[in-house]
Amino acid sequence: MNSRSRFQDLTIRNGFMFAAVMMQDDNSKKFLEMLLQMPIQEVIVRWIWIF
Repeated sequence: MNSRSRFQDLTIRNGFMFAAVMMQDDNSKKFLEMLLQMPIQEVIVRWIWIF
């Protein structure tokens, strides 16, 4: 499936947008704290490109 969306229509539910947001440590930490409802000391995001 190859579908295109306008950038302004993308939300966190879109896989690309979720990955783009979660690549930043601070965003990941805030999201996980909200989801788990507990403080998190540190989040380290490591990623590699896979094609």
